[in-house]
Amino acid sequence: MAQFLSTIQIIAEIENIIKKADEKLILISPFLKLAPRFEKQLLRRNKKGKETIIICKKHEPNCEEIKKLQKKFEFLKIMYLEDIHAKCYLNDNKVIITSLNLYKTDDKTKVIFEKDKIKASYEMGVLIDMNNQEDKVLFENTIEEVDTIIEDCEKAKIGYCIKKGTLIPYNEEKPFSYDACKEGYSSFDKNVGQKYCHFSGEESNGETSLANPVLEKYILDANEVHGF
Repeated sequence: MAQFLSTIQIIAEIENIIKKADEKLILISPFLKLAPRFEKQLLRRNKKGKETIIICKKHEPNCEEIKKLQKKFEFLKIMYLEDIHAKCYLNDNKVIITSLNLYKTDDKTKVIFEKDKIKASYEMGVLIDMNNQEDKVLFENTIEEVDTIIEDCEKAKIGYCIKKGTLIPYNEEKPFSYDACKEGYSSFDKNVGQKYCHFSGEESNGETSLANPVLEKYILDANEVHGF
């Protein structure tokens, strides 16, 4: 029978799911900033050459974390799904469905470790164990839905705002950050020179624009890296 989890139990069970994963480990969280305890377990898995899949929103605040993880983990596949709202963490045998994002900031998750006390916001979840006969159908249904989610995902691609140089999802049709747009960008500015290359992040000295967001010397590299 599925087990109810409180906030602190969810955190412990997510760590166990990562630690005990064999061939399959999928982490679905709209917002992403891994706590050190989770990152440590993923590094151990990475050293064994085991793949981990993370699915998150195509959202600017996720970009810094994605960039960091892509550099640190060889066997990590990060995927975007703009409409994802579910939070689900699973390995070969167990699934957690919960309200808790993998977003480790005190003002977001309210998870603060102080001496012997743990302060936390109220989150809830359920743990489903395939080895429990009563949970088997529920586990299989969850896996089927996760497979459907993966089919709708796209590979996470990181670029740079051509106006501010900040990290954003790579999209040559939308190479501006949200903050840049608020400052007065409009669809009529296609040929106005900008400051940065959308692909490399280096200064472009006005050679990039909405019409041509990638410096000419990087166009072939951008096509190869991002599959255009």
